Amino acid sequence: MDAVVTCLDRTWGAHLGKAGMNFRKARVKHVNRIPRKYCDLDPGNEPSQILYCADDKTLYVQLGKDWLKSPGDLWLFHITAAVYAFHVQTLTGITAAYNDEPYRNRGELLEQARRYSLQSDCLAGAFLKSVWPLKGRSARDRRELASLIQGDQRGQERLTGSTANARAWLKRGLAAGDPRACNTWTAPPRKVA
Repeated sequence: MDAVVTCLDRTWGAHLGKAGMNFRKARVKHVNRIPRKYCDLDPGNEPSQILYCADDKTLYVQLGKDWLKSPGDLWLFHITAAVYAFHVQTLTGITAAYNDEPYRNRGELLEQARRYSLQSDCLAGAFLKSVWPLKGRSARDRRELASLIQGDQRGQERLTGSTANARAWLKRGLAAGDPRACNTWTAPPRKVA
C-alpha cells in the first residue's frame, strides 16, 4: 500500500502541477486500530480499513489478517487509490466546496455525500488507467476489479452510492483515464443514487 501511495503522490503531483495547482503528498500512518471518532469518523469494527482525514491530510491504514492474506490483491490497489482520491479532492478545493454546499433537507445532504464519494471511485479509476498495464495484470483482472466494488447497502441513508453506481463511476474513470470525466456534481440524481 505504501508503494501505491508513492505512485499516487507522483502521478497526482504531476497532474496537479500541470494544472497550476499546489500539491502536497499525503501522510500515511499505520495503526493497530483507528481510534474511535478520529477526525469525526467512526471506523467501526472492521479488521482492515483505510481512512483519510482532511484535517491532517493523512491516510490511516489498519491492516488485519483479511487484507494481509492477499497483499498483491488488485482490490487493495483500488481501495488505496479511492481513499487517496479524498486527498486529491482536499487539495483541489472540492472538499471545501462540498463542505460549504448548502442543502435543503437530509435527502439532499445524502445525495451530495454520494456525489463526493462516487467521485473518489471515478478518480481511482482514472489513476488506475494512467498506470495501466500493471506488471502481471491482464485486462481481465481490470474488468474483474469492477465486480468487487460494493456500494452502500443502507437504503435511503446511503452515503457512498449504490453498487451499480459505484461500479459505473469506477468504469467511467477507467475508460477515460482523465479526472475531468469524474464530475459527479453535474450528473443526474439517478447516476448518484
